[in-house]
This record gives sequence, structure tokens and C-alpha cells, in this order.
Amino acid sequence: MIGDYFYGETVARIVRRLRPVKTEGLTQMRNVYPLSEFIRSTDPLFRPVDMTTAPDGTMYITDMYRGIIQQATWSGRGTYLRRKIEQYQLDKVTKHGRIWRLTYDGIERDKTQPRMLNETPAQLVAHLSHPNGWWRDTAQQLLVLKQDKSVVPALQKLAATRGEKTQLARIHALWTLEGLGALDASFVREQMKDADPQIRVQAIRASETLYKAGDRSFAADYAAAAKDRDADVAIQGMLTSKLFNLADLKAIVEAAQAANSARGVQEIGKQILNPALAAAGRGGGGGRGGPPPFTAGESAVIERGDKVYKELCFTCHGPDGRGAPQDGGPAGTIMAPSLVGSPRVLGHTDYVIKTLLHGMTGPLDGKTYPAGVMMPLGANNDQWIASIASYVRNSFGNRAPFVTEAEVAAIRASTSARKAMWTPEELEGSVPRLLLAQPSWKVTASHNVEAAPGALTFTTWNTNAPQQPGMWFQVELPDAVRLAEIQFESPGGRGAGGRGRANAPAAAPAGAAPAAGAPPAAAPPQVFEQPPAAYPRGHKVEVSMDGKAWTPVAEGPGLTARGPGQTTVIKFAPVRAKFVRITQTAAVENAPNWSIQRLRLFEVPDGK
Repeated sequence: MIGDYFYGETVARIVRRLRPVKTEGLTQMRNVYPLSEFIRSTDPLFRPVDMTTAPDGTMYITDMYRGIIQQATWSGRGTYLRRKIEQYQLDKVTKHGRIWRLTYDGIERDKTQPRMLNETPAQLVAHLSHPNGWWRDTAQQLLVLKQDKSVVPALQKLAATRGEKTQLARIHALWTLEGLGALDASFVREQMKDADPQIRVQAIRASETLYKAGDRSFAADYAAAAKDRDADVAIQGMLTSKLFNLADLKAIVEAAQAANSARGVQEIGKQILNPALAAAGRGGGGGRGGPPPFTAGESAVIERGDKVYKELCFTCHGPDGRGAPQDGGPAGTIMAPSLVGSPRVLGHTDYVIKTLLHGMTGPLDGKTYPAGVMMPLGANNDQWIASIASYVRNSFGNRAPFVTEAEVAAIRASTSARKAMWTPEELEGSVPRLLLAQPSWKVTASHNVEAAPGALTFTTWNTNAPQQPGMWFQVELPDAVRLAEIQFESPGGRGAGGRGRANAPAAAPAGAAPAAGAPPAAAPPQVFEQPPAAYPRGHKVEVSMDGKAWTPVAEGPGLTARGPGQTTVIKFAPVRAKFVRITQTAAVENAPNWSIQRLRLFEVPDGK
């Protein structure tokens, strides 16, 4: 089964096993069991939602074991499906679940218990060579989260160690270096020349991070890779060149097609050179899976920001946001830092607002740019600052919450006494810092208490009843911190019944009948209303040191502007607290439930 792909189709109640077959650079997924499946279940409750490689060498199949897996538009009140659901009481089968373990008769389970949370970074590096993917993936994740750069030499050594059995370990080591921000241009270039085509492909992909950060010298490497004798490498060279829309893209693709006759190279090259043809093959230029489109209000903000950027910012940051090349300077030198994928640009909104208002000076990550400083732009009004901040956070491939005029006004007021530009270190220390949710956090709520822990994850907490004044959600931290902000999403708003509703057609007047000989009128289609968003319509935030004496720190009318009714952002003056409670304060007619997902708490260091 190594190399095969498994996925669950929850409506058909099957688990399919697919095998990738690659021919001349084109990959096709083929069913291992033609006209059948790896698992076919006649149990109407079998819902295989996930397949996981386990640390013991087996595979876990997560079965939601639930009556309904699709609803709303597909099974609204009055529909055929809803009648069948109620007939078999499928809507009553909830809150169950199974985990199936798939083993191989010829191999014993590895019962070694992982202890990675207690291991050193050096020990974690050793796991990158483990034959089991769970151990490799988990070790890589923990290394990146720890951000301990003492293991960089060991990772570089592993990434450069050639051998048939080391390919996966090398790839993990390379991407761990990328995650640590420790990629070196010369080292990546060595891997781009490796004898193993897959290592060359991964090195090209990893180098994209360096190009985005401003190292334009990789453009020549991408052009060379596009002419590689291996179809996979050549395709990756073309795709990366397309990603950055290199000035000589057409010539790069044509050279690749001339150098390699593989069907994949020819087809991918054709689609790059003829985007309209490629879009038509996909059924148009749109598609699912991307970020939601901008609202009319957001589009107006982007338009204002675009005008500002093209008048002012592009001279240093470049028309593509990746930094303008320095005239006459060394190859790859850019005037100012790249804005593409920048954690500073995409991080907490305070960072970009403060930078725009007061400017920035000094080396950034140890690098000095020819532009010298980021000049303060605070003489412009709040709308101007919010527009350009939102623009750079949502252009060049970036996507992040928009900055509001109210946020700019609040930061302007709180920093009004500041005369000097920020240094990067100073600014980093002043921005609210995300507290990573820990198992030691204790959460509770006035309603649906058992589901409260889901508010810290994607699982979600929901009141299971229409929101009303007095409902509350509370977090107790293990130690007191200086809290300054709360953020959370409220997806999937539902009423007390938990479903959307259909608009029934209007009844015919009493005594009305169709004209003689006329065919019966077709039933008008049902239109299903989207359930209202589940954010709190009003809120009050209180903090406490002991869970008994509470101090109010913020109060508002509900959503504080983040997308179409999804994210609530509550800011307040930094205050030391161990407990924080959010209370719903508004009385709303036909109120939806209140839900919280991915609750984040932000602290400000002492003295900031």
C-alpha cells in the first residue's frame, strides 16, 4: 500500500484506494479495484471522514457514524430527502463515532510510545529518518514550532546526505530548514543540482520562499530547471516561473518544450502560454477552494489602496510587492523588503498600522536595504492608512483580515506622543502576542458546557439555543498575563432548530382553480435561506484574578468588523488577568445560536 492514496466518500459510504500512475510527467490516479472499492458498507451510518497513518504503523479510519452528513440546501424542510430522513430517524443519530484500525497480517504493530514532547530538538531530527510517516511529520512539525536553530547544521547534513533510502528524510530536512527560516541560497542551489529528480523538485519549491523574500537571482535557476531532462523537474521549473510571472516567461516555456518532448512538459507549457485555453478546460476561470470574493465595500477599499500603492509604494516595494530591483546594484538586490507572504504584513494588524503611522528604521532580520527607512505616513487620514494597509494584506497573493479606520484611529490615539520611527525590535515588542492554547487552559460556559473545549479549535462550541442576554463563555489560564485582545470565529449560525429553512410558496387564493384544459401549474422552486451568522449580537468582556471579583474591560454591539459576519475582534487596554469571560448582552428577535471557533487570546508584554 506504500504510495497509495486512500480517501473516504461519506455519502457513498466507501473508502477508495487509488494508485498514482505517472506517465511523461502527467500523474493519473487509478482505482486499485476497478468497478469496486477498498471498503463498501451497507451500513447507512458509515461515514469515513479521514484516514490517518498511525505511529504504530497501522492506518486509522475515522468514521463519524452519523445519520446525516449533508443537509441545509440538500435536505430542507418539506423536501423528499427530509421526509426520508425523518422516516428513518436519521436526524436522531448524532454524537457517535468509531475509529477502525487497519493492520497487515505480516507485520506486527510497533507499540513504541512516542515521547516527542519531552525530546530535545536533536532527538527530533533523528526521527526525520523514521520509516513511518507519522513520526517524520510530527518531528518536523515540532521542530518548526520550537524554532530552535541549533539543529540547522544537523538538518543541512541530513538534507545533503545522498542515498536511495534517505530521499524522504532529505525532503523533510529541507522543508524543516525552510520552516526555521534557515534556508541558505547556496545550499538550496546545491540541492537543485542533485542527482535525484525529486530532490531537485523540492529544492525549487523551497527556493520560492527565498525569491518571495527578495532574492531575484533565482530567476536564472528556474529558467535552467525548465530545461531539465527530467519531466517533473522541467514542469516544476515552468510552474515556478509562472508563479512569479518572470519577464521572459514565454521564452522559458518555449525553451523547455524544445528541450523535453515529454507529454507533461508539452501540455503544461501549452496551458501556461495560453491561459484562456487552460481556463476553458477547467470550465472557466473560477473554481472552488480559493478565498471568498471581496464584498462591494472591500473592493472599494482595495481600489483606494491600489491607487496609493501605484503612486507611492511601488518605487521601493516593486509593482509585484516583491521589492523593486536596485538600479546598478548587485544581482538580486532589492530596494525594500518583500511584502509577499510577509509574517509582519499578514500578522497582527497593529504591526502594519504602526509602521505606516510612524515609519521604521534599522536592519530587518539583520539585513539593511538600499531604501534606508520606511518613512512615516501618519499625516494622512485614517481612511488612507486603512486602505493601503488592507491593500498590501490582500494583494500579491496575500489574504488577511482588512484593517478598519476605527483600528487606525485607536492606534493613532494610543501612540500620539511618539515622535521617533520604530525599530523592528521595538515594534515587535509592542504588538499583541498570540497565546498558544494549552491543555492547561480551563474552559466553561453557561450553556452546552461539555462542548466548551471545542471553542479553542475548529471543533466549535455552540450554545445549542438561541442567543440571549446573560449567556457567557469563560477561559481560566494557568497563570496571569496582560491580556489586550480577543478574537474568535462564529461559523455556521443556526437557529434553535439547527437548520436553515425553506421559503414555502404562497398559498393560492381560496376557491381558485386552473383554467379548463390548462396543465397543472409547476410547483415553484423552494428557496433556502442561509442561516444567520452566529456571532454575539452584543458582548461584554470581564477579567478576574480569582474568578470571583470581575472587572469589565470592553463592551460593544457585536461584530467589530472582520469579514461577512464571521470573526469578532475585541480590543481593550492591557490588563493583568487569569480569568476572562465573554458575555452575550443583546436581546435579538429570532436570534441564532452563538458559536465560538478558534478563540485566540493576545497578551502585551509588561511595560508595553
